[in-house]
Amino acid sequence: MAEIDHTGFDPLAAIDIVPHDQLALLRSECPVARTPDGTWFLARHADVVAASRDIERIESAFLAPNGANIDAQFLPFIPEPDHGKVRRVINAAIATHRLSRIEAPLRTLCHDKLTPILTDGHGDIAERYVAPIPAAGIGFLLGLPDDDQVRFIDWAQSLFGGSVLADADSVRESRRAMKAISAYLDEQIAARATATHPPDDFITRLINTEVAGIQLSPLACRTQLIFLLVAGTETTRNLLANSILRLATDSALFVRLRDNPQDIGAFVEESLRVDPPLTYLLRRCNAPVTLGGVELDTNEAVAFGLAAANRDELVFAMPDTFDIDRPNLRSHLAFGDGPHICPGAALARLEARVGIEVLLERVASLDLEADFRFESSSVPFTNGPLTLPIRVGRES
Repeated sequence: MAEIDHTGFDPLAAIDIVPHDQLALLRSECPVARTPDGTWFLARHADVVAASRDIERIESAFLAPNGANIDAQFLPFIPEPDHGKVRRVINAAIATHRLSRIEAPLRTLCHDKLTPILTDGHGDIAERYVAPIPAAGIGFLLGLPDDDQVRFIDWAQSLFGGSVLADADSVRESRRAMKAISAYLDEQIAARATATHPPDDFITRLINTEVAGIQLSPLACRTQLIFLLVAGTETTRNLLANSILRLATDSALFVRLRDNPQDIGAFVEESLRVDPPLTYLLRRCNAPVTLGGVELDTNEAVAFGLAAANRDELVFAMPDTFDIDRPNLRSHLAFGDGPHICPGAALARLEARVGIEVLLERVASLDLEADFRFESSSVPFTNGPLTLPIRVGRES
């Protein structure tokens, strides 16, 4: 049974810079390791894939069932078999919704947020440009009126702040936002449920989608809509911020993408691999399972090491090199794998691509301010700069 010295490296610890050298050592010497708090950590690509696909024995609900109403629980906290039933409805609703519809309004929003930064010539691009994009993208997906976008973005930021910060003000704001967005979404759901000709948007599709005889209740629809908002806000924010940081520190890549915008999709995939928005995912064993030759028992926690697996030498040649020409760009595990892969992956890719496209269309140069220091969120498994002070050059 492999274990990590409790006085040494802990892959689950909250630190700003992802410790890739130490994760590489885990992959080679201790790929299935028990961390100081007892959680098992998977460092290899093959083990993460195997565990991700073994949903009968390893489930997304990393906490033991608490007996609460399933309809009122966010997707990751719902145990099997209910988790799979709810997820299939969400996946089906997203699959039938044409995401291309939101690209135009999303592009307009990106231009609107970028214009004042270009006028100033500098600014915190993470706060002023990146932060509003994910919540707005969800708002466009849900078919919300443009006039509601501002408060929707505010709710998203307050909800996430309350979930990751311990101070009383953040928690208070989060509760305020939860009450307000719950009432708002209840109205939106009820209006579509009773309309003779409801709008063809994601809310309508979600409340009307039925898979294998399962249809979500209005409460379940509201709960999962809020989950998509909270989960998608931080992850896409990190994806975009990491991508822009990469462009600001690699002038050759910046020029290549400006001259060849068709490569931006590949750039987003490599950014997801090298700098995943989440460094690991927490799961729970609901039956004994063997991974990498190590036996895990029922109710034991297991962490899928996404950042570690994404640089597995057995899968990616020169794994520490950022290479948008590598042949297996989509073999990364930034969104997970298997039946429980992130349901918002397509939306995140769209938001990142559009955000980068607009930036490269209008910006002639990106330079980090001299006093920039990488500081990540206080959430242990997130990876992305909280602030990104940048000087921007505009076309003459």
